[in-house]
Amino acid sequence: MKSLSSKEIQKFEGICEKILKNKDVRYICLLNKMGKLVVEKKQKKVNFLIPDKKARDLYIKLKLESSLIKDFDDELGKLEFVVTYRKKMQMMSIPIYGYLVMVSAKKSANSHLIANSILNLFEKNIMIQ
Repeated sequence: MKSLSSKEIQKFEGICEKILKNKDVRYICLLNKMGKLVVEKKQKKVNFLIPDKKARDLYIKLKLESSLIKDFDDELGKLEFVVTYRKKMQMMSIPIYGYLVMVSAKKSANSHLIANSILNLFEKNIMIQ
């Protein structure tokens, strides 16, 4: 997987802005194959609930989990997204083109609608070749 060009990063940031129009989405980021944060966007006046050090650990864990789940693609089909429901919020992990999109949303959000809209936006905008 190659590094993202500045043009590709700008395209992802534009997609994030579209996704953030859904006020149920609190935070969205793109992680590379090592779980390193590439781009992040959030709603105004919203803080990601996890401190930076723990957030880095979370990103690595999510990327690792996504990679391990791929081992079952032949039997179960390609992973579309994973949703984790928490007491305060829900999180979605969406593998796209070797990267991982991580979304934090309100607990009451429609995760399937959000994840599918993200997949559709990427499909239409084919950000990463």
